Amino acid sequence: MDVLKELKPAANSTHDMWRLLTERFVVDLDAVAKVLPAEEPETVWLSARA
Repeated sequence: MDVLKELKPAANSTHDMWRLLTERFVVDLDAVAKVLPAEEPETVWLSARA
């Protein structure tokens, strides 16, 4: 993905990459999840569902 190559210098972590992508674009999170390495079972910034 060209977008990932462009954003990578600004992202210090996978968390930063997720944030940059979701702030700038409407993204298919499942597609992005396939490209980015899984480091956590669920992204930190999502609130837990009750």
